[in-house]
Amino acid sequence: MSSKLAATPSFAVTIRAAGERTEDECFKIVKEQAAQQASVSIVRKKPFKEALEECFSLGVASQKKWLITVDADMILLPGAIELLIREAENMPENYLQL
Repeated sequence: MSSKLAATPSFAVTIRAAGERTEDECFKIVKEQAAQQASVSIVRKKPFKEALEECFSLGVASQKKWLITVDADMILLPGAIELLIREAENMPENYLQL
């Protein structure tokens, strides 16, 4: 599947993992969809609050316009990241998250 992300703004992706058996597959799919447009990090922290804080810290440190967080038990449909970025770009400026 060819990606149309080259024309989109920069983004980073974090995957929150807590031992899910789907972690490797999730990472593989996210990397394929993000192509060269984004860094993909895995956060393995507990409790959830600490994992979330780490995701946000990585997002801020990346200096990217968008941060996409994915739980490791999610297997994304084809084109999901492209769709998220497109929808985020179309949100009103005062919206914080999608």
